[in-house]
Amino acid sequence: MKRLLIRFALWLLRVCDYKPEVNSTYALAAFPLCQEQQEKWPERSGEGKRHAVYAALIKLFPEASHRSLSRAIEDAIDAS
Repeated sequence: MKRLLIRFALWLLRVCDYKPEVNSTYALAAFPLCQEQQEKWPERSGEGKRHAVYAALIKLFPEASHRSLSRAIEDAIDAS
């Protein structure tokens, strides 16, 4: 259900002609996940938070290459 809601939100952003600072759909999905991890676990290491975001992105986009998802996390971190 969560995957469906995220995909719907991404579609809605495209329909509304929203221009994010990041260039990919994966980075657009990674941005709120990175913020959520930072708020939820401020004492956790950066690698632990990155792994949690990476696992969530794999569940959301199983067809995506792992390299694209890793790059999306880096883009989302740079945009924040």
